[in-house]
Amino acid sequence: MFALKSPADVAKSLPGLLGHIPHRSVVIVLLDADRLFKAVMRADLGKACADDAVVAVANHAATEGATGALIVVVDEDASPQSLPHRELIERFDAAFTRSGVVVIHSFVVDRIGADGQWWCSDGCGAGGALGDTATSALTADAVAHGRRIYDSREELLAAVAADDSRSQAFASAVEAFVLGSPDLAVREALEAAERIADGNVVSDEELTRVAASLVDVRVRDRLLGKAATEGYAVAAEQLWAELARITTGRWRAEALTLLGASCYLRGDGPLALAAFNAALEAVPDHTLSRQLWAMLELGFTPGEVRQALSGSCREAESA
Repeated sequence: MFALKSPADVAKSLPGLLGHIPHRSVVIVLLDADRLFKAVMRADLGKACADDAVVAVANHAATEGATGALIVVVDEDASPQSLPHRELIERFDAAFTRSGVVVIHSFVVDRIGADGQWWCSDGCGAGGALGDTATSALTADAVAHGRRIYDSREELLAAVAADDSRSQAFASAVEAFVLGSPDLAVREALEAAERIADGNVVSDEELTRVAASLVDVRVRDRLLGKAATEGYAVAAEQLWAELARITTGRWRAEALTLLGASCYLRGDGPLALAAFNAALEAVPDHTLSRQLWAMLELGFTPGEVRQALSGSCREAESA
């Protein structure tokens, strides 16, 4: 658990919390009763200005059980002289107060980076330089555990975006494929994952077979379980990402779910959330993605998810 000690420390920690560097954003950092980090929420600066958005954020903070909040506005066009977001922050403050959450501090940052500056949102005169984000213990911990920090939210979302130039061609081949033995499908998927992880090429025909097999829940759940119990998660992540790019519909949803689960297991919550959201865009009633999305939102640890997915493997093996 990390304690956030100063405005500069909070701002430098945002890339580690969000998985990307925020631009033109309102970021709410929720704290527990001990003033330790609990959760983070982010919205585009324009969308966050709406009254219903302000109320929704405050209500969600109360639902999360937060007792304190830090409000950070990131806007490269702002300056300490103009205080352009003072009214917005006051509305957030009032909404949090009504929800029983104390706003401990609020401030504005022009940019997240070594040359960034922060200043108090109410014109009190406090402010200073941010310094290098690498000096943030939270961001450094994220990088040390293999998480990539994207330069923007758009770059993060691009990691789970479909490649329309390839997906339509694959769609007909995947739809026409006749599923065979689940045992063979699992073996082929694991072999393909290992080859991609080793830098080798997997043919389009192999990718088609693996993609088509994922809609068989016996195959998908065994792959989930093996990732949780046998260390395949990281090796398979490149395969799931590739399949998510080149497939559509339910095949894309399954690949994204496996990708999200893999990210979740290694502690990359931001990328996992992006994958689950993309899966639910492809198939809105996708049960497993919805369940994993809910576990992530509720704060289940990777260890707890690993235990649940290990159970999926045992059930699938006995089916």
